[in-house]
Amino acid sequence: MGGIYGVLGFLTLMKVIAQLIKPENKDQVISWAIGFVLLGGMAQIPFSSFINHFGRENGLYLNVGYNVLLLLIMTRMNIPKQSSSTEKKLTLNALALLKKLLTNPANWLCGIYTGLMNIHGTILAATWGSYYLQKAQNISSQSAAVIISMVYLGGILGGAGVGFLRQKNVSRKWLIISGGFFSILLVLPFSFSLHLSYAYLVAIFLGLGITTCVQNLFFSTVIENNPLEYTARAMSMVAIINNLIPALGNNLFSFIMSIFPDNLSRAFWLLPLSYFIAFLLSATTQLLSPKKSRTYRNITNS
Repeated sequence: MGGIYGVLGFLTLMKVIAQLIKPENKDQVISWAIGFVLLGGMAQIPFSSFINHFGRENGLYLNVGYNVLLLLIMTRMNIPKQSSSTEKKLTLNALALLKKLLTNPANWLCGIYTGLMNIHGTILAATWGSYYLQKAQNISSQSAAVIISMVYLGGILGGAGVGFLRQKNVSRKWLIISGGFFSILLVLPFSFSLHLSYAYLVAIFLGLGITTCVQNLFFSTVIENNPLEYTARAMSMVAIINNLIPALGNNLFSFIMSIFPDNLSRAFWLLPLSYFIAFLLSATTQLLSPKKSRTYRNITNS
């Protein structure tokens, strides 16, 4: 249910941006918006402290209350609705639409690239990061939570930075290629069994959050290469691929760990390999040049 909840929020965000934001501002708004989304990841520090002081059961009640509050806020939002005629047309032509989505290379490219660049989210931030920090780096559980939260802080700062650079007309492709290259460099120390200081680990996780946030720019290519009324459906396809690749990567990481249980560095080679493939995809594609976008709904006239 949590996964469905997150995907629905993502699709709503992209649909609203496609409809209400001017073409030249889409990169900036998407980067800033996803940066704000990552504030949720930062919540693990106060949430972890809350659980330590008040217990896990009260922590669950707090989480439920927070989600109910979000639900109430969403019911008050005025999201532009698609015309009934357009919706009926899309429903009647479901097979033709599916074929159109599956044969659009921009949808595949965005899903595969963002999935590869987001693999650290499942391996480092969600599943194996805390284990690695405590076992290989002798970090306490509380300090490990702080270090892991730096990925989300980096995503927030990186989202704002990428949005600012795009506003200054810095090349989208240059930013994406640079982010992939520096992501490879940042995760290499994990693959060589190096003992790292607390400050160095904070810097790596923070830097990784910053460099991998360039994946946000790929979402604009989906909006630009699909008709406006197809945006949510195209993003659904992207979301499936985007979530499938990290899930498979996490299972592969676990499989490698089952073969080499005392050698984390072997499994961590999965990270630079994923970023290297993403780097090659971004360096060779011709789809990253911004295009004139489809019609959008001017919010000032709504």
